[in-house]
Amino acid sequence: MAMRRSLPIADNGLIFFVSGATGPYTDFQSFLVGSPLLGEGGGGLGNHDYRIPGFAWFGQDDYRVSKTLTLNLGFRNEFLGAPYDTLCHTGNTDPTLAITTGQPYVYPKCISKFGLSGITGTLNPAGLNNEYATVSEPRIGFAYDVAGRHTTSIRGGYGIYSVREDLGAVDNLAIVPPTYPFLVGFFPGPDSLANLFASSAAFPNGVPALGANPTQTYVPTAAILQSVSPTCKLGNGSTGIGTACGGPFSGNVNGLIQLAVPLHWVVGTTQQWNFTIQHELGARLVCGARLCRHQRQSVALDIRP
Repeated sequence: MAMRRSLPIADNGLIFFVSGATGPYTDFQSFLVGSPLLGEGGGGLGNHDYRIPGFAWFGQDDYRVSKTLTLNLGFRNEFLGAPYDTLCHTGNTDPTLAITTGQPYVYPKCISKFGLSGITGTLNPAGLNNEYATVSEPRIGFAYDVAGRHTTSIRGGYGIYSVREDLGAVDNLAIVPPTYPFLVGFFPGPDSLANLFASSAAFPNGVPALGANPTQTYVPTAAILQSVSPTCKLGNGSTGIGTACGGPFSGNVNGLIQLAVPLHWVVGTTQQWNFTIQHELGARLVCGARLCRHQRQSVALDIRP
């Protein structure tokens, strides 16, 4: 299956005003003085050409075990592929790398087509370690005629069914530098609303325009804490995260944001079962305007999860 999608995330900016976060203001007062808690904005290549592969095989048949018992047996095997972008406008995050290298971003091998230095693709087109998830789906059912008198029947069934995820996971991978950098400004301070996403040392061009091709500027570089203020206070003694304990970082990763998808692709499943007992109570005569006939009357007990 193929799907083309445009996903410009916060391209017009997203601003948060919180009471007391940046001064002795209420939410509305913070808005009036232009002092947001934080702001988010993104830009670049938000278009995608997704492919969603999948294969399956199954077999099913009815078996007449005896005059009173029939089995319905089947088995289905799904090979569900993770969605991927043929345009290679996606990436992923490996949080463990943030500790060791300061640069948690990982990419499909196709990232090399942009010709940018400092990034190397190591993953499959889906930005994961595995492209397919295998799901085994057995099904079994039975129908039993108690005592062979055709008056009492017991039926039941059980099956496992796969549940394919929508594009939510791969859309999370669309917020990635350098194709679509997503910048976050924390504690920008008073009178900063107009310049929240303006140029800075880490981002000399600010947020890229929509549709802009990736450039070397937005290749993520390792963010390593350079120093900590000697007046930093931890715990309840802290006078503010942004002012008391914030320290300078190298690189630009600390100003970028991206959602992470587990590198091992799995597919969810559901289990369904039912059990019914049906017994004939007797017969009665039903007459209509033009027809009289006998109609059997029965009662059924239906048990479902």
